[in-house]
Amino acid sequence: MKKTKVIRPITDDSESTQDIWTAGCLCILAGTRVWFWGAPGIGKTTILRGLAESYEVPFVDVQPYYMTPMDISGLPQTVEYIISREAYQESVKTILDEQRVIEGDKVSVRVTKHAMPYWVKQLEKAEENFLSTPPESRPPVSAIMFIDELGAVPPSLQQAFHSLMGIPSRWHNAVFPNVGVCVASNPSEMAMGSYDISHALANRALHLYVKGDVPGFARYLISCAGIPTKERMKWEGINLPNDWRKRMPHWWAIVKTYLSSRPKYHNDPPEQISLQNIAYPTSRTWQMLIMACAAADAARQSRLIPIIARAAVGEIARDFVRFINSTKFPSMETLLKTPEEVRKIPEEHLDSAVFIVQSINTLLRQLKSEATKKGDELLLTANQVEDMLRLLWVSVHVTHHFESMLDITKPTTKDILNTLSTAPTSYMKARQENPRLKELDERVRADGNKLISDLCSQFDKGEQLMMGKVFGQNAGF
Repeated sequence: MKKTKVIRPITDDSESTQDIWTAGCLCILAGTRVWFWGAPGIGKTTILRGLAESYEVPFVDVQPYYMTPMDISGLPQTVEYIISREAYQESVKTILDEQRVIEGDKVSVRVTKHAMPYWVKQLEKAEENFLSTPPESRPPVSAIMFIDELGAVPPSLQQAFHSLMGIPSRWHNAVFPNVGVCVASNPSEMAMGSYDISHALANRALHLYVKGDVPGFARYLISCAGIPTKERMKWEGINLPNDWRKRMPHWWAIVKTYLSSRPKYHNDPPEQISLQNIAYPTSRTWQMLIMACAAADAARQSRLIPIIARAAVGEIARDFVRFINSTKFPSMETLLKTPEEVRKIPEEHLDSAVFIVQSINTLLRQLKSEATKKGDELLLTANQVEDMLRLLWVSVHVTHHFESMLDITKPTTKDILNTLSTAPTSYMKARQENPRLKELDERVRADGNKLISDLCSQFDKGEQLMMGKVFGQNAGF
């Protein structure tokens, strides 16, 4: 058995145990994977079980220490199917059959499959119940899968958990996109035995070190005295709104803005997992950070963001938090209503300009994904046309106000113009049927004409023609 050095995530002694637990539970509810490290007996399992109870979802307890790789993948078994010859010919490319017997119009096919472990069946049932519940009544997760002492099992078994620790969780062809996943481990100096944790496994989770303290123990005793679990979780601040994902574009833009000036922090794995570097930045951990920060923001728990950042990207979190605290992030909701507010931002605040552009790009991509297509033409609803016009309006003001940032702002304006030009029918219909949209469009055109006039030398002839086609007083798509 290969004993590791002491492995635990970096911590800040000024953070309260309650805040660390609240941050971890919010991350689980947001769909990120959380790995809790802490001494035996401090209540890791109890608190996570209480989180499941508070949302009335199953708590699926997986104990890998007593398992073999076969227990994870499932025992192979032979299943016999009898299908028509025609159906067999259509599915022969997707069925891996070990043996087939053809009798008349029927084909007997024997296929080797893996038997589903009991805990995978629990996840499958939980997912079915979740999807059958009306969206407005659904809990944040379908179930909470708790994996205990994953660091105490050999590498061959750790590898079997890679797909389960992914987003979404997978078991062979079964996908569980709504399951919350958490892991608990004792620090290696307190564990019965431990193994090195691979980069691939460590990078699939946020890492939090939790401690037992007197206030936490007191809260546990109070909970035992009869406070309902759901109310206790709300009291602790663990109450995630159903619409928390609306905050994700905001945090996507913040992270993109941060990484645009610090590209070396996008992917910076350590050579070896050891003391205080088990959390490190990759595309995966930045994505989990965005999800978790959006959840904390929506739950009005922004004070937890430094904890979440440290759990996701390790030591880089200090610089990321400084960046957040020192940068002005305008409200896109306000700018979409009154784009003139852009001009109140000092021109030297270039990070603010990058943030606005990244927000526009994120919202535009979202609009494109929600729209339908008919051939080469984009079909937009009246609301989508309005949203796109408002994005264009903000983009025009940003392009005009931050002239030194044209290499960043100009492509965004062009992208929106190109998108609108592929939706001529939707645009003209919305403009004709809705007087409010017609007025909005005319205001966007007026500002666009001013942009062309003031910055004409900054655009080539092709760009001027394209912008003139949209912003010209008599132009139509």
